[in-house]
This record gives sequence, C-alpha cells and structure tokens, in this order.
Amino acid sequence: MFVDDRAVPLGGAGIRSVLAMLLLEPNQVVSLDRIVDVLWAHEPPASARTMVQGYVSRLRQRIAEAGVGGAHILTTPPGYRMVVDESMIDVTGDRRHAGRNCSTRRTPCGVARHSPTSAAGCPRRS
Repeated sequence: MFVDDRAVPLGGAGIRSVLAMLLLEPNQVVSLDRIVDVLWAHEPPASARTMVQGYVSRLRQRIAEAGVGGAHILTTPPGYRMVVDESMIDVTGDRRHAGRNCSTRRTPCGVARHSPTSAAGCPRRS
C-alpha cells in the first residue's frame, strides 16, 4: 500500500489476499466462507476463520495508521465489506512497476503513482 508515494507495509500474503478480495468487490459483502475457500484452496486449517479475523483486524489497523480516509472494512454478515469510493481503486496499476518486489517485505509494488491506490487496489490518500 502506498500513501503519498511512501510504502506502507501490509504484512504477509494472507493479509494482501484478503484486501485484494475485498477490493475486487468494493462495497459488496464477501462471505467469510469464500475468503477461506480462496485462501486455502478448499482445504482450510481448523483455525481458518480465526486467521481471517486476524487478517481483517490487521488490515483495519494498517488502513487507519496510513491515514486512508473514506476507506474502511465493515463486518457485515456473512462476511466483510470494504467501504470505499470506487474511484480510489486502480486495478490496472502502473505497468512500469508491475511484478517488482519491495525490498523491505518482498510485497508486490505495482504502484500507480498518479492514482489514489496501488495496483493491488490498496487505498491511499490522494
């Protein structure tokens, strides 16, 4: 995630995957069962639901710490909903950065420098 052209680490692949799933369906509920199925290819560990809850909790913290206004995650049965202005989401990204890795956490950069989000759809302040 980038805020004002500065990298804000999100964490591991699970957190980034949950964020991507939520942002691919902005303002829509993504069921917990679907998130679990996608993350663990239909073979989840017994603690899968708890792990997803932890990912969402950490995502909420990262979004708040980064000062991303107007984007937040709601718990909405049967899952979670990313409330965000869809104009903040850039799913195409800047191709110059696609596929590169950040040196600090080895997370995909894919920064769209002139949009309010990264290529992974991570919100940032404009």
